[in-house]
Amino acid sequence: MEKYLEKLKALGVKDEEAAKNLLKEIINDIQEKDIIHLIIYYQTGSSFETHNDVDIIDYPWNNISIAKENEEAIRQHYKFAMDLEYICTSESREKLKKEAAKNWWYVEGQYSRYSLKLKKNDGTFFTYSTPWIGYFERLNDIEIKICNS
Repeated sequence: MEKYLEKLKALGVKDEEAAKNLLKEIINDIQEKDIIHLIIYYQTGSSFETHNDVDIIDYPWNNISIAKENEEAIRQHYKFAMDLEYICTSESREKLKKEAAKNWWYVEGQYSRYSLKLKKNDGTFFTYSTPWIGYFERLNDIEIKICNS
């Protein structure tokens, strides 16, 4: 932004604060034209067969940084869920849950393994159920897809 601010000054713009605000507004307008989705690739099935499936988180993010934070949150939550599945003692399970609860994506309660919080564009959260976590399910990959509007 500083580079453009210098160019505006060279053009005769005197009010630096107004120029900064204008640049921020332009950046936001450009970012809002792109809609970002998270696409989750996972394996699912039954005792008799397995197949690959896709879940598209249909929240319209317009901030790549928040989308990347959510991607990392999904990966961390998945690791937590898999660790929780294979821990045998209740003491160890409670310790793992207590550690996971320090993360912003953690959902309190009995469904903490099957849901997580994701960040919205404004920094608030929504809870999302995770179809890629279950007895026959395995997370394969996460893709951040930018769609130009």
